[in-house]
Amino acid sequence: PPVSALGSFGAMGVLIAVFYTLMFVPAVLAVLPVSKKRIAADDRSGLVDRILENFGSFAVNKPWTVVIGSAFLALVSIGGISQLRFSHDVIGWLPDDSSVRLATEIVDENLKGASSVEIIIDSGEMNGVKSPEFMLKLNEFNQYSEKWSDENLFVGKSTSVADTLKQIHKALNENQESFYSIPEDPELIAQELILFENSGSDDLEKVVDSQFSQARITVKTSWADAGAYTEMIQQLEQKANEIFADAKAIIVTGLIPLMARTIKLVMVSMGMSYSLAAIIITLMMMLLLTSWKLGLWSMIPNFLPILMGLGLMGALDLPLDMMSMLVGSIALGLAVDDTVHFLHNFRRYFDKTGNVAEAVSNTLHTTGRAMFFATVALSIGFFVYTQSSLNNLYSFGLITGITIILALLADILLAPAMMALIYRNKETKS
Repeated sequence: PPVSALGSFGAMGVLIAVFYTLMFVPAVLAVLPVSKKRIAADDRSGLVDRILENFGSFAVNKPWTVVIGSAFLALVSIGGISQLRFSHDVIGWLPDDSSVRLATEIVDENLKGASSVEIIIDSGEMNGVKSPEFMLKLNEFNQYSEKWSDENLFVGKSTSVADTLKQIHKALNENQESFYSIPEDPELIAQELILFENSGSDDLEKVVDSQFSQARITVKTSWADAGAYTEMIQQLEQKANEIFADAKAIIVTGLIPLMARTIKLVMVSMGMSYSLAAIIITLMMMLLLTSWKLGLWSMIPNFLPILMGLGLMGALDLPLDMMSMLVGSIALGLAVDDTVHFLHNFRRYFDKTGNVAEAVSNTLHTTGRAMFFATVALSIGFFVYTQSSLNNLYSFGLITGITIILALLADILLAPAMMALIYRNKETKS
């Protein structure tokens, strides 16, 4: 829902901004007095103009150098992307001295785990949980779970109604340790459980249903990244299916499985969304530029900054989580915005002059200025997130800000170089 809301309200905000730009701003300009100060249209003495002029001139005069350099950066970025790791560690987002993070570590250390996996076993029949065979299976699964561990996780304790029954049986036999076991008589099990219920305790409601057909197993484990639980959940589920082979249903649920499944589904759906967005935007660029070839070529300056941003994340060992996954969608929108402005004005100036170098120069000294200052404003806005104490917000702000800057560089270097190669042997239309 948070990602969906961002997409909906972000898109609405963009459309509202377009409406106000086309309707409100002209109305204000028509009403308010405009300064009489004039600046010569061909004045290119400013610092920004000189920077843009140098970039454009280099790209047009040495297009192959720019293209080959861009291809090299793309290959390096792919290497960085191969080092990317997916992550969803809410506690890990917090600073090391955060009280919540410290408390979680204390719970892990002293209370045998700050998180849990819940497993529901449905016997398929009323009072099926009360049978000695079912209780022994619960006890076997608990013992297996408590021995499980790997380099990232440990299981502190596994509990079920079998543990409650053993405690009842022991208490009714003068607390002798030898009676801490599952009774073999099913009638005795039923009597002890009824006696416990009649004592006024509601503990059984937490581990069985009212008809004693379903039992709940709680596996307490340490807190870790959501991706680290995948192997543990698979092995626990496999063992449960092995022990309770005749059960009607086995459901693995709880906070940890939900987190693990959620992050996996988010990754898959985000990949599908990005692919769909890329196809739609490419088709729109073809229509805008009235050329399918130019539309395809124009997507290279749009995708390269995102590729480099992801590569930088891998190189800096910044995890790809639910926050940083949004970088691609934001950066793609902003990169396309710059590319549309550049190519639209380049085509207009090229039709007038018939000269690639002059068309690039005129584009960068008009539209290029707006692109430059828009990039400065947007990147600063995202770099504000680097002051956050949350690690995921820091990563999001840093990578998004850098990707926006890379998008500008792609449009003032790579795009002119590509236009120089594409249009070098073409003549302008009237």
